[in-house]
Amino acid sequence: MNPEALQLPGSDVLIRVKTENIVHQTIDGEVVLINLLTGHYFSIEGAGTAIWERISLGTTRMELQKLLESSYEGQPAELEAGLSRFLADLLEEGMIEYGSADSNEPLVPNSVESLSPATRQPFAAPVLNVYTDMKDFLLLDPIHDVGEAGWPNSLNKEP
Repeated sequence: MNPEALQLPGSDVLIRVKTENIVHQTIDGEVVLINLLTGHYFSIEGAGTAIWERISLGTTRMELQKLLESSYEGQPAELEAGLSRFLADLLEEGMIEYGSADSNEPLVPNSVESLSPATRQPFAAPVLNVYTDMKDFLLLDPIHDVGEAGWPNSLNKEP
């Protein structure tokens, strides 16, 4: 995904999870996400886990950049490029939204502690993996979308 193809936020704009469509859980350090509108599910690799944890609290691009610079080894331009690609992917998949300056939702302060260079990790670019193999199952509403034959027969399929 080309970050310039989508409108990315300024450094002080609130970035948050689009909670009405997205459910997410971190299990043993791996983030798993589901878009309830598309039926796609996702996993995140590299620095994406730390980025997603901050986004789930509500954060800004500037705070995300500070997080990367304090937690990972790498040049600021490399970190920024990885962040831009990742935010563009999240935006394209409908997983995040931006708040406005007049938003009624308060921004959760994300203090970024400065780590010593010895404790910083090598930078692994954040990656959003997209899976569509369970789309039909995830979009099926077993209460409302079943045929007369009952579960697992949907309204659109013959028993």
